[in-house]
Amino acid sequence: MTTPGMVRRGVVDRLKALCGDKILSSYCADPNPTVASTMAAARNLHGIAAEVILAIGGGSVLDAAKGVAAQRHPGLPPDWLSQHLRGGQAIPTPFSPSPVIAVPTTAGTGSEVTMWATIWDEESGKKYSLFHPALYPQAAIVDPELTLTVPEETTVAAALDALSHAMEAIWNKNANPASDALAAQAISIVLSTLKGVLDSPSEMPFREKLHYASMIAGLAFSNTRTAIAHSISYPLTGQLGMPHGIACSFTLPEIMKVNGEGNRERVDPIMRAVGCSSLTDAVSIVYDFLIEAGVPKFIRQFFRSEAEVEAFNGDFITPGRADNNIVPLSQTEAAQLFRLSAKKMLSVSP
Repeated sequence: MTTPGMVRRGVVDRLKALCGDKILSSYCADPNPTVASTMAAARNLHGIAAEVILAIGGGSVLDAAKGVAAQRHPGLPPDWLSQHLRGGQAIPTPFSPSPVIAVPTTAGTGSEVTMWATIWDEESGKKYSLFHPALYPQAAIVDPELTLTVPEETTVAAALDALSHAMEAIWNKNANPASDALAAQAISIVLSTLKGVLDSPSEMPFREKLHYASMIAGLAFSNTRTAIAHSISYPLTGQLGMPHGIACSFTLPEIMKVNGEGNRERVDPIMRAVGCSSLTDAVSIVYDFLIEAGVPKFIRQFFRSEAEVEAFNGDFITPGRADNNIVPLSQTEAAQLFRLSAKKMLSVSP
């Protein structure tokens, strides 16, 4: 499973030349995999005795591969994924999905080291999480050279997704010393490296650091799950199509402020990672980083005015995500965080 871009750049042909008839089928996954597109991908393998799924692409491809792998548990009906995600049908016990080898081509999602797959409902715009320990990839091949051909906008969105994963793993009720250490290192690397990647796209040392940060951020939130920033992001992606990494990152400074005021101890690892002891200064550092990364121009693609921000309605509280946040937040409070964050981005001069 891969992307049209990997096909155009000849990666699939090179694999076929190397592996010969060991490759039984190839399939291009859709961006932001849906229930329907993932079941269609699974149908593509119907009757094909594939032993392993090799997923080469960004988070969408890796998540879609996990969805296909789950559907290939022996004996499941063709619409099992829909029944599970929409209807709550249980995952079989024992569970034997096809093994996945994950080869990420973006530095952001960390899906190569987690058991989660994000699947969207094309009918309602709702976001589902497919997860089970058997869905951890059997192996991950993290090669920064594969990120060299990624468009700049995708590079930015992916890096901000990794930053969000790391920060969310720290201000999280499920945080532990291991996740804190991984997340803090990821934060420091993303903040100090993204500009180098954008200024010198072909310089491999920057690419290597950013890919490493993405992976360890994935390991961090694999311990904790995500929290309120991701919860707020889901209606923005589901209803508007805002890139996930943008949708889950532009609220980080305001969330950091709220969490720092409510539980300073759980924000201290982030403050140390950004190199300051003042919460106000740390919030400013993250804001400045997002502005330098060009986040305001992304927000303007979806909201042209403060009035449009005010008019947007979404369910910003997703159980299993929002309730991981160290400070409890209501739908009203989450909506306020979204509006304040979006307006601040709109206020930045183009």
